[in-house]
Amino acid sequence: DQWTAKVEGFTLRDINYYTAQLLVHTGKLAEADRLLRSVLDYDPEDVQVYKALLSIHGPDGIEPKQEVFRDLTGDIARNIRDSRLFRYLKAKNDSARGRHDQAIGDYLLLANEDPDDSLVIDTMVYEWIRTDQIAQAQKWLTEKYSKRPGDVKLLLWLTNVLVQDRQYESALNNLSSWMNKHPLDESTAKVYESILVLNGEKEKAQQSALNRISKRPDSYNRSCALAEYTISIGNYSSTLKYLHEAISL
Repeated sequence: DQWTAKVEGFTLRDINYYTAQLLVHTGKLAEADRLLRSVLDYDPEDVQVYKALLSIHGPDGIEPKQEVFRDLTGDIARNIRDSRLFRYLKAKNDSARGRHDQAIGDYLLLANEDPDDSLVIDTMVYEWIRTDQIAQAQKWLTEKYSKRPGDVKLLLWLTNVLVQDRQYESALNNLSSWMNKHPLDESTAKVYESILVLNGEKEKAQQSALNRISKRPDSYNRSCALAEYTISIGNYSSTLKYLHEAISL
């Protein structure tokens, strides 16, 4: 069987799938679509391939096409109705039709089955926020985060919910605890600083940013970041100093 025979450890299915991914990245969507559909002709239950096609033609895809999306969802419903992908799409459809409680219930089942499914949790949190169910979102995320305190994604989802509810102090306390344990996590530090500004603590945010940037080893990027920071606070004499430092490195 040409589809299952391996060449250098890869089957024809693997080769077509990964080649399609490369074609997507180079903008050759029609060629990628052709290769992906050739895999489905062999195996109409290949969930990974359906996901790849949805990333091209779905509502949030690179080149959304309503008719193609409708046909894809029909194929998914017929061929892999028991899959997580079908259940996720069904929940999205329920949400679009105003059946928000049904959608959230389905998202919860999926999220509890696989707590690492970021797409499901992200969509569920958004659904909670846009339907003003902040308390439910906060309760679920707080419980999950207490069990997985090393999961930064859960922390950031919880932070988003707290900010939506203007619970800035709670969000800042959670982020501060994280930063004490992960002092090199600049992405989370930037979130912390943005919430400080929302909480009316602009000077503290600026000092946090300065401390964060200053911890970096001497480099061109560090000097440029310090120059950008001094511009943001109007300290232009220091800006010149750091730009000169960057040029000298």
